[in-house]
Amino acid sequence: VVVGKQEPVWIHELMGQPGEVDPDRIEAARVYEEALTAFHGRDWGLCLDHLTRLDAMRPGSYVLQQLLNKQP
Repeated sequence: VVVGKQEPVWIHELMGQPGEVDPDRIEAARVYEEALTAFHGRDWGLCLDHLTRLDAMRPGSYVLQQLLNKQP
């Protein structure tokens, strides 16, 4: 929920024109979404599994490294 709002607000990431986005990037977004779902469900092991898989797909991601370093 966004500060000052009572209802959730959907946030979308623009990835490119349909048919022009690399399938690996689409798969990485899907894995990130699964990690986020596991995180919100407090399934830390599953979340870590997804983040580790994503790290193998997208090595060197600063944001991903920050998430991996903040394990509960």
